[in-house]
Amino acid sequence: MGGFTNFPSGVMSLGIPVVPANLFGRTSKAFFVDPVNGSDGNRGTDIRQPLSTLSQAHSLCTAGNNDVVYLIGNGLTSGTARETATLTWSKDSTHLIGICSGNHIAQRARISSASGTTFATMMTVSADGCRFENIHVFQDYNTAATNACLNVTGERNAFVNCHFAGGGAATGADQAGMSSVYIDGDGAGRGENYFGHCVIGLDTANRGAAASAEIVLAQQTPRNMFENCIILSKTDDTNPLMMKVGASGMDRW
Repeated sequence: MGGFTNFPSGVMSLGIPVVPANLFGRTSKAFFVDPVNGSDGNRGTDIRQPLSTLSQAHSLCTAGNNDVVYLIGNGLTSGTARETATLTWSKDSTHLIGICSGNHIAQRARISSASGTTFATMMTVSADGCRFENIHVFQDYNTAATNACLNVTGERNAFVNCHFAGGGAATGADQAGMSSVYIDGDGAGRGENYFGHCVIGLDTANRGAAASAEIVLAQQTPRNMFENCIILSKTDDTNPLMMKVGASGMDRW
């Protein structure tokens, strides 16, 4: 076994590729994001010249190509990927993998908002057939408005060992529309998303008296699966819920 090797796609190995075999295809590319050491002026396909933002990496991906974005954490909050607007993941079969310890809660391959910015939804997944792994999404919206940490309108996506933490600030947490995971079938039966070994919610900020929920299912979203997930919440009232199902929100399962 020799030293590090750069594959043409930009993936590094020490004898073994880090790309999950079930994600990568013949024309797929890998993009690397390092919020601390990267620059959006880089190509991002070489781990030695990473990008700095996920939004830039997503813009370089090709829908349906099974491209993989790697978010490199530094083990600290300082390595958070900070966005200035909602991170919209809209390209089908485009995957996001966190490079971190892989711990179960508050992973440090982390996504949150930039200082001084306020927007209601931290991340929207409108694409289909994407995989997200080892990612921590943190929403600390501190304004009296409906807000969500993760909004899923796509279908057949997989979220594995991720933490979606909504309501990280008291004012935002105490809103009826607050959620950590919001799945919207759009009245068209869009669903079949999988959450495996995920943590959903927070136990650091009180939910207050509003009828908020950690998980919301809306508008006919069928066959969503939550396997071995931990649901967290903290409240000083009786109205907040672990799960809220809207009118005709859960179709079939």
